[in-house]
This record gives sequence, structure tokens and C-alpha cells, in this order.
Amino acid sequence: MQNNIGSFSELYLYHSKNIQLLLRRSILSLILILGTASVGFAEGTKQLEPASENPTLQLALYWLNYNSGGGWRNPFAIPSCGPEYRLNVRIKDPATEKIYYGFRNDDANPLYYQIRDTNNTVVLSWTLVPSTGAGYIATWDEAHNGPDIGAITAGYTPSIYQPLMAGDYYFEFAATSEGGSFSGNNGHLVRFFDISVVQASTTVIDGRVWSKAWQFGDGSMSNCPNTEMFIYADDGIVTKLN
Repeated sequence: MQNNIGSFSELYLYHSKNIQLLLRRSILSLILILGTASVGFAEGTKQLEPASENPTLQLALYWLNYNSGGGWRNPFAIPSCGPEYRLNVRIKDPATEKIYYGFRNDDANPLYYQIRDTNNTVVLSWTLVPSTGAGYIATWDEAHNGPDIGAITAGYTPSIYQPLMAGDYYFEFAATSEGGSFSGNNGHLVRFFDISVVQASTTVIDGRVWSKAWQFGDGSMSNCPNTEMFIYADDGIVTKLN
């Protein structure tokens, strides 16, 4: 049984009734703060693992048994999940902005993703997370440096999506090319990820990737990721978690 994975919106119910009330009443946006200076401005693993890849912090995906068997879980970033569980990317100017992204899947099972636009229309159908080439992040250094654009050449070669309208696009993940579910209590971990909004093919715009229900796995109950996270509530209060 794997019980080290949970969503931040539910994991902290173990610790404080006040936190529970805050998290349930708030509109959450976990703003991942950069811990160390580096070339590039990727959004993803760079913020989750700012110093090194030890300890690890990975995206955690589940389908069923969100609150049974292996701890507190939610339907984060899976097909047909509600708006409160989506992995969003905000586009303000589709004429100049594109979505650059990449993943690394270390699981023995395949992982697929698709992209929907602000009208919930599928704009990129189910695509296999690659094990090489464009859209593949091989190392922590590549994830930390971000997509290869401009002067950045030590990052990864990104997959690119060109938005056609302003608004929040979102990624969904599944176990099959038909959008099938992840099986068992252990779900699926995404080792490295980066999603960056790039303007004019040269400049990454920070702060565009957001979710109300980030869900992470650390690979072991003994790990303590060196990441600071900030919950932004709809009343303007910011709460820090580490």
C-alpha cells in the first residue's frame, strides 16, 4: 500500500482544523516560489525541486479510491475532473504566446495527455508522453533550465501548442490513448514536468501555471521536499506551507 501521496488541499486535514477550514473555503492557487537562481524560468519541477532532485516531488495522478487505501487523494488533472481539480495554463495574448511543455514518465505503464481550451474543447487529442525527442525531459537539469529557447541551450526540446484564444487551457492525463483510468491504489507519478508560457518564442512568462488542487508524491514517507508553497485565498490572505 502506498500512503505517502496526497493532495495539499486534503493532506493538511490531518494537521489542523483551521487549515481545513481555510483550504475548503478558499479559492486555491499554489504559487510555487523559486528557491534558487538559475538560467531560465521554467514552471514545474524547477519550483518543486529548487535545489536538486533529492528529495523528489512528483505529480501524482489517480482515478479511483481518492480517499481510501493509500491516503487522501483527489481526481487531479484526469479526464472530466471538475474545474477545481484542473491543471491550468493561462493565456492572455494568443497572438504572441505559446505553451511549451515536456514530461518524463518513469512508470512502467504508459502515460497519455490531452489539452482542452477555455471552452472545454479538446484542442490536442490523446498523445503519448515520449521517452525521447521533443516533449521529453531526461534530467533534473533539463527540467530546471526549462525549454530550449533563445540563449537557453541546456534545457529540453519542448513540445509546443499554439493557442487560438485567451483564457485558461488545461492538461488531462490518462493511462490509455482512449482516456482510460489508472488502475489500483498507487496511481501514476510523473517524475519531471515543465509547462511554460513563452512569448514571441524567446521569453518565458512566470505565474501562468496554476491549480486549486495540486497533488504530489515524494517517493517515500521519509522524504521532506525543500519546497515552499503559498496558498492564495479569495479574501487576499496568503498562507505559507512547507
